[in-house]
Amino acid sequence: MKKNLIVLIDYPFNKRDYDRFGIAILERSFCVEIWDLSTLIYPSFPKDTGQGNDIPMVLLKKFLSVSDLEAALESVDNKTVMISSFDLS
Repeated sequence: MKKNLIVLIDYPFNKRDYDRFGIAILERSFCVEIWDLSTLIYPSFPKDTGQGNDIPMVLLKKFLSVSDLEAALESVDNKTVMISSFDLS
């Protein structure tokens, strides 16, 4: 059974990032999700960038509110691996 891997990003995810992060390789061992927090971190950032349209079957979640993020975090179990592409401090 594959473990879950969540990648936190602070910018719109695209095909270049998919390749750069090696998502296809990671998907061999993990169920990969990309969580886009750009709207929460940069509220003036455009909400609809068309991101993800050119990415192979990866689960991309874009969070538009803190409450949505909190709800998603509550559903994460302690066996899920989370990686952040940005400084969380």
